[in-house]
Amino acid sequence: MAAFGSVACLLALVVLATGMPEEADVAVLREWRSAIERDLQAAALPGQPEDCPSGKHGKMDAWLAENCGAEEAQPTCRMFVQQTVQHFGQFEHLASDDFEHTAMGLASALDGELRELTQKSWQLGQLIAHLEGQKQAEVFSEAEVQQQVVFAHAWKAAGGSGRITVMIGAPTKPSGAILNNHRACTFFVVSKPLSMFANSEAAEANPLDEDGQPLAVAAKFSEVLERAQSLQLNAFKNSNNRWAAAHPLLTYVWLYLPSTYITMVPSSGSGPFMPEASLHGSGSIGSLPWSRMFGPHVSCASPLSLVTAGTNPATSFWCNSCEFGFWTCCPGCGRSSGWLIPIVGQFGQSIPGRMLPDRTCFGSHPSGCSNSFGRPATYLMMLAAGGQGYDAQLVNLLLDLAARSGTFSKVTFFTTTLTQLAVLGYYPNIPGWQHHGVQLMLSDDSGDMQLDIEGTPGARVLVLEMMADGLLWSLRNSGVDLNDVHSMQEYEFESVAPEWIADYILDQKGTTYQDANCQEYALNLMNRIRTHGRGLSASEPLVSTKPEVTLRFKALLVLAGLAAAAFVALQWLLIWRVTMQFRHADGGFMTKLYSTAKEVASDLRMLEAWAAKIVGEGPACNIRRAIVLVIMSQSSPVFWYVVVTEVRKRTKVAPEPLLEDATVE
Repeated sequence: MAAFGSVACLLALVVLATGMPEEADVAVLREWRSAIERDLQAAALPGQPEDCPSGKHGKMDAWLAENCGAEEAQPTCRMFVQQTVQHFGQFEHLASDDFEHTAMGLASALDGELRELTQKSWQLGQLIAHLEGQKQAEVFSEAEVQQQVVFAHAWKAAGGSGRITVMIGAPTKPSGAILNNHRACTFFVVSKPLSMFANSEAAEANPLDEDGQPLAVAAKFSEVLERAQSLQLNAFKNSNNRWAAAHPLLTYVWLYLPSTYITMVPSSGSGPFMPEASLHGSGSIGSLPWSRMFGPHVSCASPLSLVTAGTNPATSFWCNSCEFGFWTCCPGCGRSSGWLIPIVGQFGQSIPGRMLPDRTCFGSHPSGCSNSFGRPATYLMMLAAGGQGYDAQLVNLLLDLAARSGTFSKVTFFTTTLTQLAVLGYYPNIPGWQHHGVQLMLSDDSGDMQLDIEGTPGARVLVLEMMADGLLWSLRNSGVDLNDVHSMQEYEFESVAPEWIADYILDQKGTTYQDANCQEYALNLMNRIRTHGRGLSASEPLVSTKPEVTLRFKALLVLAGLAAAAFVALQWLLIWRVTMQFRHADGGFMTKLYSTAKEVASDLRMLEAWAAKIVGEGPACNIRRAIVLVIMSQSSPVFWYVVVTEVRKRTKVAPEPLLEDATVE
């Protein structure tokens, strides 16, 4: 690795001396991008054995019971790692018996590796378009281009790709490293250029048994186990069932409170997503599971209320070729549509199809990642232009630090209370309901970070936060403590090279909050730091001990409860009055129904006349229209009734005047 670093430094000096890249350098960038695309395809095609089943709905548990004797006292299956680089240990074939606890952290670690490849491919595509002079291409600075050329030449010097395959299954021998393909499945596959691995040294051959077969060596999963318990991973759930099991009360609210499952995710960005289909009929019809929708830890959770909550039954049954109804042809539009807005959202709901996951309200969450309480005090704060997650000035600052051989030694992941919740007096301990950020502190032997702005002193700490308006980054000379934030977790490294932080930020060129909110941005950055940082040691998460619920929030809850009680009492009063009117009406059923409708209309006119005397005719009319819109947004039949009625009114043709006069005569 030392020799590889020396080669990279020499290449950097050559590129910096020659200025902008020559055609040969552009060709190397194209070759590098092609290699990354091949690695992405290799990761998507694991080959034999086939992929492991999804962990949702007990599919993985059923597979383990069938193939691994999961019900026995000593299960026969293990987690196996086949690697060509020394990523999880020294040897090619590694094993672990604790796959139940390592699966979540391992999936997060390897998913971070794949995400880096995807972002790098996107970035190189934009960079090549810029160098080719294509119209509407993103603009890259000379320093940014030079840094990517250095990485490309480092890839060419290292040569080839490394591959990591994680499988679950039974070995042919108890202590062997050879799997029985009939009792094994592929859990994850990662293939990356060697230059993009933190340790690109080739894995060594395993020791052999008496039959000449390789013996399995224990994998070093300490960092993976820590990752599974880390603060930022818990805030970004890999499993819908895990979220539901951790928040059963909110899950039951999502299920059984009318229309809550429509509004919870778009409004707050938190909550269980609509489960995957559990039934596929012969007519290509999919449906939700009819019990335990979120696994065994949320008992008796059925979708019956979703059918009876004022929406169409297609919420629970749908055609697989049109799974998301109206939004199947444009899922991005569906996720960012106005689900909370009457008519707009109601139209998307009324077309048959189940709800899209991770929905927003016009591209953001009204109670999502925005924060002004508890933010660390800074002497300089910068907001990226154009609402992007990328800032050219920040990239240049980090590349300048790298040119001076500076490194970071401490990384802090922190969360702060959302402004909206803090105003209400509510400080939730759920990380998914908090704003996320990352702080990086320079090592002792590194010089200060210095912006090219007159009068600004050097800084030792860099704070990165993704906001709805773009990347907010700030410089300061002291780190955050628990009094500044709600929760935090510190990571000590031997070194974190600033060029990798700059590379991550450069990958975000052209992306906005809709592509990665504060939680996703911080999670991906932490994954990148973990991948390329050296000598990691993590501390236990620190969580604020301040009360979660304040007196102000309790008072607001009491007021909200009184308002809800008054609203419910009014509803029952209306039901009682309509029932009495129907009961005392004369005639048959239809005559009674018609008479009751006339009485209700008369009551509404009297109510509107009373309101007009108090607030005026104009405001009273607007109140009536608002009430109609609210009712339309809650009930599909009312929505379509009002629409059809208005269309019939507007298309009705009035009689000709002459014909009317003739009729009168």
